[in-house]
Amino acid sequence: MELPNGLQFSLRGKVAAVTGGVAGSVSPLLRRSLAQVPMSPLLNVSNKNAHEVAKQICDAISAIVSDFGSLDIMVANAGIAASGKTEDFDPEEFKRVHEVNVNGVLYTMQAAANSIITMSSAVAHVVTRPQLPAAYCSSKAAASMLTRCVATEWANQGVRVNANCQAT
Repeated sequence: MELPNGLQFSLRGKVAAVTGGVAGSVSPLLRRSLAQVPMSPLLNVSNKNAHEVAKQICDAISAIVSDFGSLDIMVANAGIAASGKTEDFDPEEFKRVHEVNVNGVLYTMQAAANSIITMSSAVAHVVTRPQLPAAYCSSKAAASMLTRCVATEWANQGVRVNANCQAT
């Protein structure tokens, strides 16, 4: 269905960046929208130190702004999953999943853009069968709530923050 002129959604002239090493996890709708953006850099930071990750994100965003003149849309797509039953789950692995899936979203939000899209999941809101690991589900629920809180907090500054909750 075509929207009347002036009401069509367009990202032409915008600069977007996507965090994460696997852009394939971006939903098809978001991928089609971002296809309108001629230069959509992918940020992939790989470091276990939280402060270093935050610095890498800031540095990458500064480079994008320097190269392209602006950063209009930031997609916080980085995330990891882990397998195993809750009773057998290693506490360090649980912590790592939350560090990437929740703290990584926070660091990305703090560093970037007028429009922020976080990649969440339906499992943030419902328990699935077969059930996915609790570490992953709880991290996505935390990231979704973080997104809602930041959206409310930053709305009066003109910053849009939304979650894309696709089926996982």
